[in-house]
Amino acid sequence: MKLRLFGLAFAALCSMTLAARASIFDISGVIDGIDYSGSVVLDVTGGQAISGSGTFSGFGETNVPLVLITTATPGNENESSAAPVGFRANDGTDLFGADTVFPPSENGLLFDVGTKVAEFGQFPLLGLFSNGNGTFGAVFTGNVGGTEHFDESGTLNISAVPEPSTWAMMILGFCGLGFMAYRRKQNGVALATT
Repeated sequence: MKLRLFGLAFAALCSMTLAARASIFDISGVIDGIDYSGSVVLDVTGGQAISGSGTFSGFGETNVPLVLITTATPGNENESSAAPVGFRANDGTDLFGADTVFPPSENGLLFDVGTKVAEFGQFPLLGLFSNGNGTFGAVFTGNVGGTEHFDESGTLNISAVPEPSTWAMMILGFCGLGFMAYRRKQNGVALATT
């Protein structure tokens, strides 16, 4: 009986832990002939990215921070949760049409480049989107080191990175199942000998 209660409590703990999960992925590609790469961590709840950050290298930048722009980001407060995310880059151009769906939809995810806190009109923008045919694309706009980049688009390769807590939960789950099988076998042996 105690073992069953332990199993139920463990299953409940696992389901609560997985309700809001982080998605980690590496990005790379070519935008307007310029190679770029980076990594992104998104907090995803119900298929929506509610926050995110990462690093980016490309366009003369090396391992600069990224931050996800959502409808809750200051400067987007006039956007409703159903409206596309839009933001102004540091070169004065606007990039609209993003959303917070994960994996990225045709609208895609929008990031401020070079900051840990998004600020309207202060940083270049990076958009990651689905082409709708199983491939992905990226767009970059903004001023980097005096060079203007306006709505330059290119390819995007996304590769998922297993999160350490995911591995830990999986290993812990297998250990729990093994322990339950061991206890069941031990109880069966004890009943058979009595």
